[in-house]
Amino acid sequence: MKKLAVSIFAIALMASFNAQAQEKSQYLSGLWSTNVGMNLFGCDFDNFDEGELNLKVRRFLNDNAALRLSLDFGYLNKKNTNYDDKESPLIDKDKDSYSGVYHDKTESIDRECNFMIAVGYEYHKIFFDRIDLFAGGDLGYRGEFYSATSKTNHESESQTVTTGSFSRSETSSTTTTEYYKRSIGGSSNNSHSFFIRGLAGVDVYFYKNLYVGTELGVYYGIQMSKEGYYEENYESTSKSFSGPSKDKITSTGESKTTREYSSETGVTKTTTDGTTTSIYAYPGSRDEYISHSIGLFIEPSFHIGIRF
Repeated sequence: MKKLAVSIFAIALMASFNAQAQEKSQYLSGLWSTNVGMNLFGCDFDNFDEGELNLKVRRFLNDNAALRLSLDFGYLNKKNTNYDDKESPLIDKDKDSYSGVYHDKTESIDRECNFMIAVGYEYHKIFFDRIDLFAGGDLGYRGEFYSATSKTNHESESQTVTTGSFSRSETSSTTTTEYYKRSIGGSSNNSHSFFIRGLAGVDVYFYKNLYVGTELGVYYGIQMSKEGYYEENYESTSKSFSGPSKDKITSTGESKTTREYSSETGVTKTTTDGTTTSIYAYPGSRDEYISHSIGLFIEPSFHIGIRF
């Protein structure tokens, strides 16, 4: 008798659970839904212009089947400043000889932009009137694009003081480098990827047609990239002063030099006091790469959406 009662209870529980899964929810309706999410783990809270925005749109074919479109966009504009100085506090610049004193300041900006688009299919199942479990897959494209700027200001000086003789030299220079299709260190280059993903997720409706959710899955992708290049512009001014003493300068001189270089063409153009010399060289090789990857992906933040 007890076994019969337990069996009847189990059958009733399964029927009730199945009814909860199949019954049309009063919290969701409509043929379309859209949600937006922000990858907070990609954000540097000192630079709020960094992060990745995700937008998804669904078109429901019926209560269980939906087509999906995913769009991701991310942008990074990171600034950095470094100082490098060498100066001895023991030097008396009015009396002593010295060399190797310099002051450098380097400012850099790294820029990164990425874009992803994918289309796919989802199968949905509603549980307990509010919980929408789904599984499916998509295929798509992702592009990553890089550029950067670096500027270094350099100042150096040296001095020689002897009995009845004084000489001093000063050099100031600026080196500006523009990086194209690559990062400053060259570790990242523009790339194009194609991928296919299997995914599963959950949306929880907290109010009619309003929900929060997340998803995870596995992916396989192929990425194609090519090394970028850079262009460097160098300008310097050198000055010299000499005479019997620091207070009695009898001779001065000044020289200006500019140099332009492109790693894409391999051409260096140097101009010193109006005389230009172009040095032609073979450009460095820009290697191309193809790589394959497989792994897991997880949305590190919840998305919020509406169905209509």
